Amino acid sequence: MSLVPETDRRIEVIFCRIDPSLYSQREISRMAYDLLRTHVYGILGKSAGLSGRAPGEGADAENKAEDPFALKIGRTEHGKPYFEELSDIHFNISHAGEYILAALGSEPLGIDIEKRRKVNFERLGKRIMTDPEYRDFLESEDREEEFFRKWVLMESYVKWTGLGLAAGMQGLPMNGWGTFLYLDKGYFAALRTEFPAEIVLAEYRRDGDGFRKL
Repeated sequence: MSLVPETDRRIEVIFCRIDPSLYSQREISRMAYDLLRTHVYGILGKSAGLSGRAPGEGADAENKAEDPFALKIGRTEHGKPYFEELSDIHFNISHAGEYILAALGSEPLGIDIEKRRKVNFERLGKRIMTDPEYRDFLESEDREEEFFRKWVLMESYVKWTGLGLAAGMQGLPMNGWGTFLYLDKGYFAALRTEFPAEIVLAEYRRDGDGFRKL
């Protein structure tokens, strides 16, 4: 399923629905990385990279294709995860409620998903928005929707840059290219990267201790 046609840049967004009542947050986070590794395993097994070439070409890539869980994940100084041996594949993960979400591409990116829920939108909005943004927010017809749309755009931006939340979220430059992802009316999701890209969605289903692509 392609959302943005006619571009030579391609980002794969993979997702899986789970029953969150069955798992701890730590287990769900681990599953997100397992889902990511499973998808990359399929890419390596087919010897086709996200940009039309085999990522990590050579014997090392062949070894990773045999065992997806051999894919080691490191973290930058600010905590952004990356594949230690596959430098040409960039990824980001997020999870909320019933959804586990991951995005992969040939350039840095960030992704975020949030479940629609009741929070103190006015108090939180004042913390993450500039004064002009907050005034516009208070005038919006649906504050809940406006808040979550801004939140996932900001989160995906911060995760794209890899700088973390140390500098706060107010006044972020929000450069690059961002788009919303529409998976479920009860959720908000967004992706951020440097340039416009074709977004390709792929759904997985939990299958025993692993995942199966639908």
